[in-house]
Amino acid sequence: KLESIRLEREAEEKERIAVELAKEKERVAVENKMIAIELAKEHEMIAVELAKEHEMMAVELAKEKKRVAVELMEQEQEALAAEVVRRLAADVNRLEEEEAVRLEEEAVAKEIYRQEEMYIYNSFY
Repeated sequence: KLESIRLEREAEEKERIAVELAKEKERVAVENKMIAIELAKEHEMIAVELAKEHEMMAVELAKEKKRVAVELMEQEQEALAAEVVRRLAADVNRLEEEEAVRLEEEAVAKEIYRQEEMYIYNSFY
């Protein structure tokens, strides 16, 4: 009879331990769920923060691209303006040279005409 009492007490003890283990397992499961929820919230917050940073970086990059584009356009316009000035100067030089040649030809023509007049004048007198 003592043996059956001892076995019964051991069975009760095992059952009590099993119940405690089940409760502990349930408590740990609930705790794990809570941790998982917290991690998910943190993950979402981090994702939102990263998205904001990415958007800000994209905006900054767009601003920088625009600034560089404007700078390049200004440099291009300056280069075009310098080319126009160079061409105008070349045109002015060409026109001045043409005018000098024309004046020289005119002077030569006048001299030839003067000499012909002198020749004609001298041949009559």
